[in-house]
Amino acid sequence: MADPDLAMTDMKGDRPKTVVIVGGSLSGLMHGIQLKSLGHNVTVLEQDPSSMRKSHAAGISFGANMEEFLKRYDRNNSSTTPTSIKATGSHVSFRTHPQVHHVNIARKNTCWGVLYRVFRANFDGLQTELCPGPPKHRDGDGQASYCTGKKVVALEYDHDQAEIGRVGKKATGKVVVLVEDVTSGKRDKPFLADLVIGADGFHSTVKQLVLPQNAPAAELEYSGYVAWRGTIAENEVSAETREFFKNGFAFDFMSRSYILVYIIPTDTGIFAPGTRLLNLVWYYNIPHSAPEKMDAVFTDIDNQHHTNTVPAGLVNPAIWGQCRDSMLPNMAPAFVELVKKIDQPFVTRISDSVAILPSNLFWDGRVALVGDAFATVRPHLGRATDHAAWQCLEMGKLWRGEITTEQWERELRVETERLWLLSKGLGECGQGTWGNFLRVLLTYVIFLVRCKM
Repeated sequence: MADPDLAMTDMKGDRPKTVVIVGGSLSGLMHGIQLKSLGHNVTVLEQDPSSMRKSHAAGISFGANMEEFLKRYDRNNSSTTPTSIKATGSHVSFRTHPQVHHVNIARKNTCWGVLYRVFRANFDGLQTELCPGPPKHRDGDGQASYCTGKKVVALEYDHDQAEIGRVGKKATGKVVVLVEDVTSGKRDKPFLADLVIGADGFHSTVKQLVLPQNAPAAELEYSGYVAWRGTIAENEVSAETREFFKNGFAFDFMSRSYILVYIIPTDTGIFAPGTRLLNLVWYYNIPHSAPEKMDAVFTDIDNQHHTNTVPAGLVNPAIWGQCRDSMLPNMAPAFVELVKKIDQPFVTRISDSVAILPSNLFWDGRVALVGDAFATVRPHLGRATDHAAWQCLEMGKLWRGEITTEQWERELRVETERLWLLSKGLGECGQGTWGNFLRVLLTYVIFLVRCKM
C-alpha cells in the first residue's frame, strides 16, 4: 500500500466526493449515513434484489457505540420511533436448575429489522411502518442512492490512472466498480469512485478482489459448533415462561453447549409486551470429525446444501428435531418449552478470521474494509453491530481530521483483535475444552502485554 493518506486527505476537502459502499446491511448503511451527512455523494450496492431485506428476526445487543451513532446521525423522532428494549438483568440456569445466579446489569436489545428501517429512513428516505415520515434532505447533505440486485464482479485501479475500457476514457486516482445485475445477469454501467468501502460481510467480494487469493488472513476457520436461532411471540408461551424471561438475558449452560434468550421487538417495530419476540440463540457442537452430521444440518428441505446459513423455513424439521430432542433432558423447564415451540429455526455455521489483517486500507487508501469484511468475530460477546458502529464513529474522526490515518488503523486493529480474542475465549469456555480456553486466555494476556509495550 503506497500512501493510505492519499484518499483520506482527499475526503476531508470541501468538494463532494463519490463513495461506493458494497453491502447494504447495517455496517454499510452506518458509513453511508455518516458520509452523506458530511456532504459526500454515496451509492450503496446491495446484492439482494429486494429493497426490504429479510432479517431472520435476528436479535442484536444494543451498546453504547450504537447509542452514540444514533444520537449523532438519527434524524427520526425518537419519541415516536423507538429502537430498543431495556433488559434489567441477567439470570443463569445450569442444566435443569432454573435459578443458579442473577446479575443486575442493564442492557438494551433490538433486532436487525428495526435498525435497518431506521438507517434506511436516514440514508435514502425509505418509508416503512416504523418510519412513515423519514427525515428530509438537509442543506449540506450529499446525495444517497441504495441500489438493489447489484453484484460487484471486479474492481479496477491504478495509482496513476485507472483505465476504464468499457467507458472509453481515463480518470486519475479513481476506482472503477464493475457491476452485474443479479436478475438479468447483464453488466451495468460501471461506477467511478473516489473511495470504495467493502461492507459486504465475512465472504467479502471486495476483500477477495484486493487481497491475494492465498492470503492466510483472508481465510475463515470453523469453530466446531453452529448456532441454532429462532423467535416466538411472548403470547405463544405459558405465563410462567413469559415471567421467567421477562426483561432480562437468560442463559442455560449445559455440557459444552449453552442457550441465550432475550426479548426483542418485531422487525416492523412492535414493542408492546405480549407481542414482542423471545429470541433464542443456541450454540450446538458439531465437531470437525462429524462431517456427515454437518452435511445433514446444512442440507435443506429441498435437498440443497448451504455453506453457512440455512434460512428459517428451509431447515429440515427431522434434523432440527434430532438435535433438539437429544438435549431437552439437560435443559431448564422454560428453555424446554421455548425450544419445543420454535418449529422454524435457522442455523448458522460459527467461524472467525484466521488472523486480523494488518490494515483495512488498500490501493492508496481508495478501498477500505469495514465490519465482517475486515475481520469476522464469533458472536458470543454480542458486540458485532456495536463494534461496527464504533468503527464508523472512528472513521468519522478521521474524516474530520481529529486523528491521523495511522492512529485510526492502529485503533481499529487493536480493538478488533481484542474482541476477536475475547469472543474466542468465551466460545471455548462455553463450547470447547479447558485446554483450548487456557490457550486463548494466554494469547489474550500476551496481546495485552504487547499493546502496553
